Amino acid sequence: MLYARKINDNAWFVGPSLDSDAVSELGTSEHTLSVWKVPDDKHNLDDIALALALSRDKVDEMFIVFLDIEKLKSEYRWDLQLIPQEGDTHYEAMRNQHTNFKIEDFWGQGFLAEHIKKLLTDTNNYVYYDVPTLEKLLYETVKKRVIPRSEIKKIGKWNSSLKKMEDQMGKLT
Repeated sequence: MLYARKINDNAWFVGPSLDSDAVSELGTSEHTLSVWKVPDDKHNLDDIALALALSRDKVDEMFIVFLDIEKLKSEYRWDLQLIPQEGDTHYEAMRNQHTNFKIEDFWGQGFLAEHIKKLLTDTNNYVYYDVPTLEKLLYETVKKRVIPRSEIKKIGKWNSSLKKMEDQMGKLT
């Protein structure tokens, strides 16, 4: 099992050193860091990306980095704990794919940031989603009736994106 973490600041990719703006993206709440479960074959990756994107009010590009908790445990002897929590997303069917990493202190946060920075040197460890791709995923998911259109109407900018996609790809009923 892999865990997906959204990052969107280009600071992760600038220079050899870890940027402080990048580290700030790993902010915790009650010592937990939000991540999403991704099977090793990544068959649900587009759904995870859409769930992550729909946790925000606006459509925005993002990178998803893949974290292997077993690798962290074995290679670094870091007993990273999972704290189950349903995802805060408008993609209800994917809420159960969310969990949290427990990060107790600044050392753990910094260590994870360094680990992510190293992962980003290999393009197999992350994927990029641009706005048009996310909008198309939204359109297809609503078309399949996996996400009710009424749910998207609650999110102004996403609803505008869906209307734009309907103009391009056909009205949804």
